[in-house]
Amino acid sequence: MSIGHGLVTVTTAAAQIICTSNQPVLMQNIGANPVTIGGPGVTVGHGVTLPANMTSPISVPCVGGSGTPLGVPIYGTASGGSSNVVFLTATWDG
Repeated sequence: MSIGHGLVTVTTAAAQIICTSNQPVLMQNIGANPVTIGGPGVTVGHGVTLPANMTSPISVPCVGGSGTPLGVPIYGTASGGSSNVVFLTATWDG
């Protein structure tokens, strides 16, 4: 198993945060503005909202239709400026 992590600054334009393959990802908004996550067309308030300054991460499932590994990108957009989103992934090797 390998662990991945990162930090992405999300602005008011929808941008890809991470692309994961059939594994959940832990996400946490450590910035001052709420971030809405979803697909490539995500807009503020039309997706899952990560509140500003989250104290605990949430698990976002990324599973394709039949459970087949897919490259599933998660996009985000911030309201009122920018915010930093951190993430942690686990990938099974083999």
